[in-house]
Amino acid sequence: MNKVAQAFSAAAAHYDAHAQQQRTVLEAAVQQAMPYVGVRAAILDAGCGTGYLQQYCDKRALAWDIDGIDIAPAMCAQSGAVVGDMCALPFAEDAYDVWFSSLALQWVDAPAEAFCEAARVVKAGGYMVFTCYVEGTLQELQTAFRNVDESRHVLAFHRSADLLAQVRKAGFDIVETQCRMQPVYYPTVAALLANIKGVGASAGLRRTKRSLMTPRQYAVFEAAYEQSYLDGRGVRASWNTLSCIARKGAG
Repeated sequence: MNKVAQAFSAAAAHYDAHAQQQRTVLEAAVQQAMPYVGVRAAILDAGCGTGYLQQYCDKRALAWDIDGIDIAPAMCAQSGAVVGDMCALPFAEDAYDVWFSSLALQWVDAPAEAFCEAARVVKAGGYMVFTCYVEGTLQELQTAFRNVDESRHVLAFHRSADLLAQVRKAGFDIVETQCRMQPVYYPTVAALLANIKGVGASAGLRRTKRSLMTPRQYAVFEAAYEQSYLDGRGVRASWNTLSCIARKGAG
């Protein structure tokens, strides 16, 4: 099991308690997709986590027939999804109307491979719908860490332009896309780090947990973060989300 699978499996039991932001992004993606997908469709949820897409569709009475796949076994134990890699899907060609993925692609080293697999399993005229954290996400963390050392402590998030180019290369036409930088405020730096860990995203950070820094290093980091990014709303962390809807050509 790789580090991403380990991190998200470790977070599975308490993921939903920390995942309000993830739910909000997913719900917006579903609403954005509705004019194209409609209320009945065969959906592959790639990187499905604890299965919130199915839960949300059930609440909205959407007749989406959803299969899920996720790399983290403990997530799949909750959702009933298939354990697997979105870059090597165990599904037949032309099996789905829509390939859907919300806030999973940022953890994939080679998203171009995932897009090619999406093109394989989506029917001609079907859709890809995804959201992904991209460049600029958690920029405050990396800036604060520079007060400790010059190492990169935060994942080098994919560039939105690169992702969209890879979508086109895989055989999809971009229908709709948006990039939104969203500031989120946390009570303390420790609360921010706890939230990141709570949703499994610690896989994208290096040495962010206090146990992996000396007390002095952590104090320097925390003070630098608060000096630059603390106000009456709390400490700020930025999440830059790319959303995309693309249509597969006729071949």
